[in-house]
Amino acid sequence: MATPLAWRRLDAEGFERLLFDLLRDFPEHQNVQWLSHTRAADRGRDLSMDRVIRDSTGGTRRERVTVQAKHWRAKSVGTAAIAESVAATKLWEPPVVRTLIVATSGRFSR
Repeated sequence: MATPLAWRRLDAEGFERLLFDLLRDFPEHQNVQWLSHTRAADRGRDLSMDRVIRDSTGGTRRERVTVQAKHWRAKSVGTAAIAESVAATKLWEPPVVRTLIVATSGRFSR
């Protein structure tokens, strides 16, 4: 059963919490972490997790994934914000990040 979401009352912390809870529910996501306080200097990463990938031969590997949350309802997420997040991945400590997800509560520009 779907639960209605009071989207207009959702603040930045609530948006990050929503993403955190959603990501923890996927069985292939392990070690989901909320990395910093909302609006803290996070260098382009709000959440992180390990994605477990299983192949048809029974092998398993883990990939590091980070999530940048943009709770921007009044403006769109443009290429500059995306490029800044991608560039910041070079500053992160190991393990190496294989995937960066940029999630927004608003919209992305063309």
